[in-house]
Amino acid sequence: MPGDLIGAVFATDALLDATSDVAILEAMLAFEAALVRACQDVGLVPDAFADEIVTACDVTSFDIHALARDARGGGNPAIPLVKTLRSKLSPGAMRWVHLGATSQDVIDSAIVVIAKRVAALIRSDALELCNDLLDLADVHRTTPMLARTLMQPAIPTTFGLKCANWAVGLADSLAEFDSAAAGLSLQFGGPAGSLSGLGDHGVEVSARLAQILEVPDSPLPWHTNRQRIVRFSSSLVALAGSAAKIAGDIILLSQSEVSELAERPIGGGGGSSSIPQKANPILSVTATACYRTAVGANLTISAAMVQEHERAAGSWHSEWLALISLMTSAGTAVNMVRNAVGSLAIDEAAMIRNLASTAGRSSSEALMALLVESMDYETAASTLTRLLEIVNEEKTSLEVVTLRELVGSANISRERIQLVFDPLLNLGSTQKFIDRALAIRSSWEGSR
Repeated sequence: MPGDLIGAVFATDALLDATSDVAILEAMLAFEAALVRACQDVGLVPDAFADEIVTACDVTSFDIHALARDARGGGNPAIPLVKTLRSKLSPGAMRWVHLGATSQDVIDSAIVVIAKRVAALIRSDALELCNDLLDLADVHRTTPMLARTLMQPAIPTTFGLKCANWAVGLADSLAEFDSAAAGLSLQFGGPAGSLSGLGDHGVEVSARLAQILEVPDSPLPWHTNRQRIVRFSSSLVALAGSAAKIAGDIILLSQSEVSELAERPIGGGGGSSSIPQKANPILSVTATACYRTAVGANLTISAAMVQEHERAAGSWHSEWLALISLMTSAGTAVNMVRNAVGSLAIDEAAMIRNLASTAGRSSSEALMALLVESMDYETAASTLTRLLEIVNEEKTSLEVVTLRELVGSANISRERIQLVFDPLLNLGSTQKFIDRALAIRSSWEGSR
């Protein structure tokens, strides 16, 4: 993704650097240098020629714009890269460049190298975000707020439990992402996946090549077996989606009619070009946009999974831009939510005020449980319906109506009724669930 006026919105500086044209070219040249070293190590390339080729693999001596222009002629940038590299060498060294390899080996392996670096950046942000959310879950385990289901007021919960759910969802996606990233491996198969150009040294060279590039070797070349790419892509979009879910909730809770949360990023942000008083939750808004961009890129990669015979005609090519876009947009979604959560202003008074605005209706579940202790279910249900009708007619609270209508007539004490309307006494397993969420820290202990 280019770091232009629009594209920069969907990528952090670190992600732009990690996926830039320079980074891609460096990774491709790293493959060519590592390949000649691997061939040298097994005795296929003379030392002097190997040294000459490695020295020539200097990114500063290549014209990226010229390579990009010439890439159109062969359908990929590896062809002009290899041609240019050979032009920098002595006649004796030329024959040892790109030995046994094909263009797809260069590009796929370069993307794997880049993906590993990007994965480390994304993982760092995701871990920090998880830990921040768990800290909030612990601090706010008894901060009452209104749960909302189908966008409507439901029953009391705590902000701590909401944060715990955010953290667990993100942690689950992170575990899948870690596994998928670890599954990315070297691509090295030659023109048709047999490494025929290396005689019987192919497997040996592949192992050494992977070692030099610091990526796992692959049991077989995977030119048209794209499962690992699709899995990595899917895990990226799921991780971004987990972050975007948090962003979506922050946006809803930041509405002025709700005002329970507000982003307060360092250095400001979120202003309007025309409405001075606005303070938009722009970090969360950007994360949401990045996630939707990632979904589109993931669709392209999934569509490209079915590839013909030993090498694909077009499907493989369609992955390149989609993967770069997906890595940057998904990573930025996680980064933006990390920054949003780190900047949150939490208005506990607003949470309590919005909970109280239901006039006790949010305690209907707890009240029903109390009623069925002293009457059959049908009678309890009709009694609760009648009480709610009175609340609506008189514009008063359910607690007031319940105390007036039931104390003394339904064998229910005033004290029992008052306990029903204390939200902190009707939270079920909230505290145990938060403790379970906090326990997930141990799964990444020492990995930060």
